[in-house]
Amino acid sequence: MFAPLLPKVLVVDDEAPVCEFLKVAIAPKASSVAVAENAATALEAIERGNFDIILCDIFMPGRSGLELLSLARQSKWDVAFILTTGRVHVNQIIEALHLGASDFLLKPFTLETLDQSIFRAFRLLQRERESRAYRTSLEASIERRTRDLMRALHEVEENYQIPNHSALAANRFLPAILSAYAWGVCVCGSPDVASAAETRGLDAPAA
Repeated sequence: MFAPLLPKVLVVDDEAPVCEFLKVAIAPKASSVAVAENAATALEAIERGNFDIILCDIFMPGRSGLELLSLARQSKWDVAFILTTGRVHVNQIIEALHLGASDFLLKPFTLETLDQSIFRAFRLLQRERESRAYRTSLEASIERRTRDLMRALHEVEENYQIPNHSALAANRFLPAILSAYAWGVCVCGSPDVASAAETRGLDAPAA
């Protein structure tokens, strides 16, 4: 039996005791936990290692947690971002969600709440990674099959000396055929469709 995959977590908080407490609390359910006491130190840590989850306080000297989150999205970091704060500001919550934060925790929060938040964020991140990998694989497959079809069409033209106007017609309709084929593969072969069908007790459409 395979051991469950655990996330690599980076805790960012300007209060050292909070960092250490969260490090100890998260450690049993993470593959590793690093801490940073400001955004600058966090950026250095991110450059050195690949993290799955960043647990970051909003109010810090220098760059705030929201600014770090904004930078993460601009730089397309492959991480889930959980923001924490001891002060509630609706505008900040809205901004955090708009920037793609996975969760927003109000201090003081319980360890159970923290565990659940990390679990949800990591599960969502894994699904997003799987979806990207699937799309990349699908695009490569379609590109490969497109080349095969074009090569086959060229061989047919050469072997059977298809008239020019017939070849032009085939080339004109080929993109539409390929698009329809690609759409069918995307819809029928998508993990999301299979998951939805499974949820409803149905068989997923054949790819």
